[in-house]
Amino acid sequence: MMFELLFVCKEGLNRSSAGARFFNRWLERDGLTQYRASSCGALATVPDRCIRAGVVEDAYRIIALDNLVANSLLKNFDGIACKMIRMSVPDVYHRDDPEDLQSLETYFSRLYARKNLWMARL
Repeated sequence: MMFELLFVCKEGLNRSSAGARFFNRWLERDGLTQYRASSCGALATVPDRCIRAGVVEDAYRIIALDNLVANSLLKNFDGIACKMIRMSVPDVYHRDDPEDLQSLETYFSRLYARKNLWMARL
């Protein structure tokens, strides 16, 4: 069985995609092959980055990267509060900027270290 960890930011381009990349690298390193991370945007304007009902339903955990995203998800998708993890990752990052990626890695490594939070059974 595969457990999907869905990282969600506003557009699905910077913060959430970085979070998914970091998590997938760490999951592979640690042999946690039953988990996979993906990303999308709650308010995305690029169609292939938009969150969809099927993706939300299939996610084992949804990691909302700020309160605006979390509130949007809770408003638009019923019954997801029990699988949502809220983070406070500022929306000030630029894709693939080395300094920004290092800062993002710090945020996501803290969550990764708390395996009891995102690995817990529903």
